[in-house]
Amino acid sequence: MTSLRSTALPPVAAEGAIVVFGATGGVGRHAVEQLLGAGQEVIAVVRDAAKGTPLAKAGARVVIHDLQHDDSGRLSRHLTGAESVLFAAGARYGAPLDELDAVDRGGAVAAVAAAREAGAARFVHVSAIGADSGPPPGFDDAWWTSYYAAKHAANETVRTSGPQWTVIRPGALTDPPQRVMSA
Repeated sequence: MTSLRSTALPPVAAEGAIVVFGATGGVGRHAVEQLLGAGQEVIAVVRDAAKGTPLAKAGARVVIHDLQHDDSGRLSRHLTGAESVLFAAGARYGAPLDELDAVDRGGAVAAVAAAREAGAARFVHVSAIGADSGPPPGFDDAWWTSYYAAKHAANETVRTSGPQWTVIRPGALTDPPQRVMSA
């Protein structure tokens, strides 16, 4: 029987910092850990200052920013010197639809604009499998429909953003699932 083990990512060859939005969530937390372990400068964008404390102690520069409520115009000054941006923020399953849209669509749009203004060369967006084709069968209630619409709109913004871009469409994320989809 083969076991899967987590392995370190190869060293990152970025000259500037890598910004991680959603740095305290499942994907973001792992990305920050791997990047810091590779000696990379990291700017961790978090909503909750208390959750950002361990990231600061580990060596990340922490920026407190609530994608739903804070002024998106102030983001670019926090991204000065950034080479790349990883947008891994997302509303939790079952969040109110206005929060879902504000974070998963609006937050990504604001992050793309800030990255462009700050001169970041690359933008990576963590989206969802099927985001460009709509929810799969059984995931067609109002929440999932809104989730896929928000991810699709964010994907379109990223595609036309200017910097090099990558959209990642995972089938499941690392946080405890409320409902798991398989690819």
